[in-house]
Amino acid sequence: MKEHIASFVKRIDIPVLTDQYDASLLIMMKRFNWDYTDIFCNRYTISGRKKIPELSKTAKAKLLSLDVNFGEKLLYDAINKTWWEQPEVKDESFWEEVKYFTYLNNEVSQTYCVQVIETKEPITIEATTYHGKILLSYEYCEILKLDKGVLKKKLFSYSGVHY
Repeated sequence: MKEHIASFVKRIDIPVLTDQYDASLLIMMKRFNWDYTDIFCNRYTISGRKKIPELSKTAKAKLLSLDVNFGEKLLYDAINKTWWEQPEVKDESFWEEVKYFTYLNNEVSQTYCVQVIETKEPITIEATTYHGKILLSYEYCEILKLDKGVLKKKLFSYSGVHY
């Protein structure tokens, strides 16, 4: 099993950890030469319920214990180790940008885009050391907020189908 996991992990170009989701998005942005507007995302709760609380360290340890699931523990440990070996995560300034992105992403999805959709007027976020000037248009905010009708129309337009 260890050999299979080692072989699998070698094929991962960019590991993504859900518990380091914003940092993982920033790593992909930098490696693929994306912009912040490519990685802004809206946080959702399941079925409209309150956010599910994060598992305690004790609960995580039990779920990943050898008694419960040895293979999952080995895979989790291997991917987690690979994630933390990436050069970006060793740079202190990267973690400052993660904090900034987390804050800005929340502002964009919960405040700015709500305002843009209500007023149909774009909002410009001034350039910082992390990004250039960002224009939040009505169309962009509709897609970010995942209005399913608008999203479907946009996706079909990419394929040349007019919906």
